Amino acid sequence: MRKYECFLIIDADLPDDAIAVVDDKLKGIVNGNGGMVLDYVPWGKKKLAYPVRKRTRGHYVLMEFAGESGLVAELER
Repeated sequence: MRKYECFLIIDADLPDDAIAVVDDKLKGIVNGNGGMVLDYVPWGKKKLAYPVRKRTRGHYVLMEFAGESGLVAELER
């Protein structure tokens, strides 16, 4: 298994319980495809360097995981 690092930005307008659902879904994708989450660090809501889809804030998350290359494709989907 190879180690990967993924930096995610989730819509900051989502309520905290919806963000928790997204967090669980991402971890489930990794674990369900034979991978393993090594570290999951939520950085919280921060201002974006530039607007993305007319949003100026995002909920930042850093995830480190181990898995096969097919897992990366599944996360991108």
